[in-house]
Amino acid sequence: MKTQAPKAVVSWSGGKDSCLAAHRAVAAGIRPQALLTAMIENGTRSRSHGLRLELLQAQARSLGLPLVTRATSWEDYDETMHAALSLLAVDGVEAGVFGDIDLEPHREWVAGVCARAGIEPFHPLWQEPMLALLAEPRFAALRADFHSFSGGAAMAKRLLARGNSWLGVSGMVTFKKADNVREPLTLTPPDRLLVETDTPYLAPVPYRGKPNEPGFVVDVALRLAQELGWEPTRVAAQTTANVRDLFAISI
Repeated sequence: MKTQAPKAVVSWSGGKDSCLAAHRAVAAGIRPQALLTAMIENGTRSRSHGLRLELLQAQARSLGLPLVTRATSWEDYDETMHAALSLLAVDGVEAGVFGDIDLEPHREWVAGVCARAGIEPFHPLWQEPMLALLAEPRFAALRADFHSFSGGAAMAKRLLARGNSWLGVSGMVTFKKADNVREPLTLTPPDRLLVETDTPYLAPVPYRGKPNEPGFVVDVALRLAQELGWEPTRVAAQTTANVRDLFAISI
């Protein structure tokens, strides 16, 4: 990495990791020039998280950076990202900022695609434990949904001890071997539980292996009711109240 404030593109999923990585990059003296997001083939949603284009554009406006999008299939993903990074390099971008924390295969992919494009990869969050990140003073008051939580009972206890954490229960709760998802449920205060789906993966049984959909949250809620020994109507009422509380919205 060059010592004099290199220009960089931020690999942007629209999620927390890419956002914190961008923040860390700026603190390290890197100058973000644009956000780069891979989209599904019709360009309406991000390929990684399924976020609508309008939301990604709003995030870019908030950061004061242009949003560069590329529609691609998973089969063409490598070449599409290489082409996008290469064009950005021609425009003066010298580095890419990535929010990877512990997925070594993806880090290796990043190294390869950046090398081909002639830019340097920067991983400001690499190998940093999540609980250590949350211990930073600036995050002490952060109200957070730990989406699709699968960290087991010990981590759940530490997160809940913050007093401003919610645990998101996803389709994994229905998976046969997902004890790390089910163990924390009876330890979690009722007002700290959420039911969720992810995208495009982690569809609950009996839809496992199919693209996930928001409507499958009903199956997640039914399994949560079973694990807690509650009536489904109680789960629905409680988790709806929890969403109102966490996000300060009326639904």
